[in-house]
Amino acid sequence: MVSVINKHPYRCGYLIILIGLVVLLAWELLFGYILNSKLVLVKGSQSEHIWKENLVPIYFKVYMFNWTNPEETLAKKQKPNFQEIGPYTFRFSQPKTNIVYNKNHTVTFSSDRLWHFEAKKSKGRLSDRITNINPIAMSVGDRAKSQSFFKKPFISKFLSFMEKEVYVTKTVEELLFEGYDDRILSMATTLKSWGASVDEFLPEKFGWYFDKNASSDVTLYNVNTGTDDLNNLGKVNWFNYKTRCGVYSDRCDQVHGSLGDLWPKNLTKEKIASLYISDFCSSFDLTRMETRRLFWTTGVQFVGTDRTFDNGNKYYQNRCYCKNNKCNYPSGIRDVSDCVHGPIFLSFPHFYLASEQYRRDIKGMHPTAEKHQFSITVQKDSGMVMEIFARLQINVRVEPFSGLGFFSDLPKMMVPTLWFEEYIEMPSSLSWQVRIAFGLAPLLISIIGYGSIIIGIVCLIYGHISYTIRPIPSPSAPSLKKVKS
Repeated sequence: MVSVINKHPYRCGYLIILIGLVVLLAWELLFGYILNSKLVLVKGSQSEHIWKENLVPIYFKVYMFNWTNPEETLAKKQKPNFQEIGPYTFRFSQPKTNIVYNKNHTVTFSSDRLWHFEAKKSKGRLSDRITNINPIAMSVGDRAKSQSFFKKPFISKFLSFMEKEVYVTKTVEELLFEGYDDRILSMATTLKSWGASVDEFLPEKFGWYFDKNASSDVTLYNVNTGTDDLNNLGKVNWFNYKTRCGVYSDRCDQVHGSLGDLWPKNLTKEKIASLYISDFCSSFDLTRMETRRLFWTTGVQFVGTDRTFDNGNKYYQNRCYCKNNKCNYPSGIRDVSDCVHGPIFLSFPHFYLASEQYRRDIKGMHPTAEKHQFSITVQKDSGMVMEIFARLQINVRVEPFSGLGFFSDLPKMMVPTLWFEEYIEMPSSLSWQVRIAFGLAPLLISIIGYGSIIIGIVCLIYGHISYTIRPIPSPSAPSLKKVKS
């Protein structure tokens, strides 16, 4: 090889440079083709296998708020104090069923939800007893406040007889999945069995996730598969055949964004990523922030900011999350009462990034970005999920209602009941593929490609120098011929 270069340095130089360029260009095209084929959601693909079987482990952590001084609060002697208990950790999975691929580059499916308690990863037991506001009483009171002046005394006496207290003490298991009996709910169930007209949204028992674990309830989603354009991958089109939630107005009511497991390839070029959560009938906007090094590659992080739960004062487009586009509460929470049929509001945990008013009304809130920020990190070139910390808090609005003596001693406050963290990290088997595809392979290709170009340039320089300093042969002396005399 060295002898060939010495004889033909220019030819070898150009050839080696050409090889380097071909390696770089061919790799970019080949890698793009392979990446696209891996990302697109088609029947029988690796992407479908991971998506369908929910192979990415998800941990669901729940932190409960224990109301430590309800009697003192109702006697107006102390400010209400809430103590965070937990986490209670569950292994969560969402296997897909009833999968149908459609001709319009979409897929329709159902999604089961399964929670399994992980005692070793928890700080507490499901038998722990928690005291908090009585959500059933608050829901009845919220509906009764609009009743006529003459009806309110009867409603107040009814509540005093049926509920006894404005707060309840139940186990974590009862408050979450098992549910607990309530006299109002039991009466409503009996009336239903008699054929009476009763609110269809009243459950048999109350629990924040009652009847959702391994539920046979069929809910349908329709999302893009990316077969027409990977920049549409994972975008949800409708939920239960509806493109609007029927809860809010304008853009706030539209079903849009991702369900969280599949994201568009070009997501990292966007300023906003939207996550749709059907339980709350709305999408949550996350803002593009900084890049991070994760699994030997570059990830882009989207986080919840003050924009996510703004009430329209700072971001006007958020006003449609308020009833009649008028928010009667400080920024930092979202009214989902019409979605869940109760006075329920969402926020970030411990009212992180919310108005100080919510934390002034009560004690026990200590928000920090490290513990309470909502964030999603996706791979820069593919949009693949690398890490998710989905953190939200469920709050109950409490206020004294005029004419309802049952609520006369209540302070006006937003009561935190629980907050949850849904944590997703790319499994090691998949993370190694990401390390090789986006870290090791590009590095090796760069070394080979650019190394070849550098060697080729050296060969050209060597050839030029060799030609320049080559010694010029001196003319040979004329031969002297013997001249005959």
